Amino acid sequence: YYHIKINAAAGIESTVNNYGFQVMQNNPNPVVGSNTTVKFTTPADGKAKMIVYNITGQKIAAQEFSAQRGDNSYDFDATTLENGIYLYSIEYNGQKQVRRMVVAK
Repeated sequence: YYHIKINAAAGIESTVNNYGFQVMQNNPNPVVGSNTTVKFTTPADGKAKMIVYNITGQKIAAQEFSAQRGDNSYDFDATTLENGIYLYSIEYNGQKQVRRMVVAK
C-alpha cells in the first residue's frame, strides 16, 4: 500500500509500504478449491499465527509460522472445511487482525 503525505510548504512525500502490521483479505474468497492465500505485512521478523474459527467462535485450525519483515503470505489448506462462513485471525507480536472467509466448494 502507499502512504502519501501532502505538505503545502514542502510538496508531496510518498513512501511505499511502511511495514506496519496489516492483514489483507484472503484470496480467493470465496474459497472454491482447496487452498486460499492470506497476505500480511510485519514490521520485523518474528513468529505469526493463523487461527480459523467457525461462525460460532469454535477454533477449527491453528498454525504458527515464521514471518519476515515486510510482505508475507500464508497458504491455508481449506480441504477439511465445510461450506460456510469462517473468521480467521493473524496474530503477530501481541497484535491480532481478523478477517472473514467464505468457503463454497
